[in-house]
Amino acid sequence: MNLIILKAAITVWLILCLTWIAEKTSPRIAGILSGYPIGTALVLFFYGIQIGPGFAVASVPYNLLGHVSALVFVYFYYLGARDSTIGSILVASITAAGAYLAAAWAMSGLTPSLLFGAMVSFVSIALFSFLLRKIPNTLIDRPIHCTRSMVLFRLVLSTTLVLLITGLAAGVGVKWAGLASAFPLVVYPLLVLIHLNYGAQRAHTVLKNFPRGLWTVLAYSITVSLTYERFGVLQGTLFSYLVATVVLLAVNWRVLFEGRQTVLSLGKVWKESKF
Repeated sequence: MNLIILKAAITVWLILCLTWIAEKTSPRIAGILSGYPIGTALVLFFYGIQIGPGFAVASVPYNLLGHVSALVFVYFYYLGARDSTIGSILVASITAAGAYLAAAWAMSGLTPSLLFGAMVSFVSIALFSFLLRKIPNTLIDRPIHCTRSMVLFRLVLSTTLVLLITGLAAGVGVKWAGLASAFPLVVYPLLVLIHLNYGAQRAHTVLKNFPRGLWTVLAYSITVSLTYERFGVLQGTLFSYLVATVVLLAVNWRVLFEGRQTVLSLGKVWKESKF
């Protein structure tokens, strides 16, 4: 029970922080940070704690293949998101979920090494970055108040996804556990809320920039594979986050720190957050 509460608390806090960043800076920044290893890190961490570091490490090559599925999900959500109506959100969600499952099924037929998985991830990130490159970057002009129902939605959806994926891991085996660990469980609740409250164009901006952040997940997963069994789950997680953060800053430093207002707003996340 304590582990379930911990999963829920960490997941909800991360979702709320990302939405806050989107409102205070831009959906572009939120899109990049939603590609940061939050969902993957949570899932691999709990794999290591619940089942063992060996299981988490064995699932990493499939996690890397799962990046293809995650990017397919994002791309098809973009294709289905035409306006801010509930119908558009449902169409986009169903289309994206179907495409994700089809891609995951295709990836499940492979038996990847760490190197092969990393190469597939690298190529897919580059490809989808190219496909989404023409989407304009937009801003949120008038942030709305975060209501209790919105908080509850984030709580239920994100926590359910984390509990479902980590709870079924041992039963489905390393292959499907690894593929499922790449599901965009952090970006999806963020997408739905921004899509519903601010329109399809703002959601598109998040989607466009998601692949830019996914470079950090590639670095994170590889580092997990190299550190979990040698140093332990906690130390491996910390070191993996350090590597991912270096990659995040190296790849996106111009975007993350362009303009004085963006820097100040990011700092306020820690000082003024009232979720």
